[in-house]
Amino acid sequence: NASGVNYTESKAAVSASVTVTVAKEEGIQPKLFSQKLFGAIDYAMPTDFDYPQLLFFGQSFAQGGSSTPVTTGVIPNCYMFGDQLKAVTGAAFNPLQLRTDVSEPYEYPVVSCANALSRMYRRYTHNINIVASTAGTSGASLQTLITSYIPNVVRMHQNMKSVADGENKSVGCFAIVFMQGESDYGGRDNSTPDKDAYKALLLQTKNALQASAMTNLGQDRKPLFFIYQTSGGWVHDYTGIDNSALGVSMAQIEFAQENDDVILISPCYQVTTYTDNHPSCNGYRWLGEYYAKAIWQTLYRGWRFSNPVPKEFVRDDKRIVIYVSSCILPLKFNTWTLPRQTNYGFKVVADGTEVGITDISLENNAIVLTLGSSIASATSVKLTYGGVGVGRGNICDSDTWSTWLKYLSDANDTGYDGNRVIGQSPTAEGGGSLVGQNYPMNNFLSIFYKEFVSE
Repeated sequence: NASGVNYTESKAAVSASVTVTVAKEEGIQPKLFSQKLFGAIDYAMPTDFDYPQLLFFGQSFAQGGSSTPVTTGVIPNCYMFGDQLKAVTGAAFNPLQLRTDVSEPYEYPVVSCANALSRMYRRYTHNINIVASTAGTSGASLQTLITSYIPNVVRMHQNMKSVADGENKSVGCFAIVFMQGESDYGGRDNSTPDKDAYKALLLQTKNALQASAMTNLGQDRKPLFFIYQTSGGWVHDYTGIDNSALGVSMAQIEFAQENDDVILISPCYQVTTYTDNHPSCNGYRWLGEYYAKAIWQTLYRGWRFSNPVPKEFVRDDKRIVIYVSSCILPLKFNTWTLPRQTNYGFKVVADGTEVGITDISLENNAIVLTLGSSIASATSVKLTYGGVGVGRGNICDSDTWSTWLKYLSDANDTGYDGNRVIGQSPTAEGGGSLVGQNYPMNNFLSIFYKEFVSE
């Protein structure tokens, strides 16, 4: 195979109706998209400040919801404001550590992110001391977070500036990691599942958080906005809400593409989760490492990081070709990090009727879907990857990034209340346990919706 893809899983092991091969179709040519440099956009760097803040903002995923602290001890070269990660007021910048005697004793993903980032910067002689913070709450729509929890960030920043000034030191925010969208999918708490309406709220959120950093911390360059993609078990239709077009998740992809200061980072569907669809303790540590990778590539190396997304589509009689950007080749069918999904997460509907997928092939950065019947005359063809009721898929790239933390045993992980149950847990690529090994850092394809409409 000229592409160098080495995929050995047998067709018989996949299903009776769908084969998975390395593509050898005539006419499938690569369309490779070069990685983009950041250029001259002016943004804050962690080396700009004595106290550089890494701020996570969102609902339960940003707070480590459902988990319990498993990362012990003081995190080297990292601080928190006050006596905990969510402190709005405080009298000092204290050494960062997860505590069990606070109102929300979770495994906050900002901890592993700050840990990895500070260690990488120090490895390259930048002796920064990251201040890890998180804000928001579980079960809240984006509108509620804007109204009720951005004011907490404002007060936090005002108090941080006062403490830093008292020490004659500088403080500023260099990155905001946004993790929200589950409530807006679910029709809860003034939710906004419509794509364009949700994008408008994203812009309001980004601008308000950046403005707080510049106004209240006194910095002259804005922090970049790193946005994850809502995925996994939260992607469902709800009473009176049709989420088939994946409005929230598509808004997040498009928002990153439309704004120079927004970076699309990893979805959450591939990491270890409980049956309540929240990441486990390992899952949150893993996500923090994913986001440290994205921030490092962007701020230190100057590359505009992006999670893999579909870039171009080609539709013909019985085939759809999806060209993927921002991936490290070869693409892989991954069934060891998460369970195999039906058709590896893909679904095709033509004029209201589902079309069978008989073959899924990979060639360079192309995913080729071969269909069981013609779609040439269809007025509307709808393609989803990780659609409603699924929220995940099995396509990833070949990134071999090494993590600072190691995978812990899930055997005793019952979450914050002792009642959580692990529902999705990975194995090593060759089989066997991941315990004691690096967290796998393949970049998984973002879930998406695409409709082809005949003119």
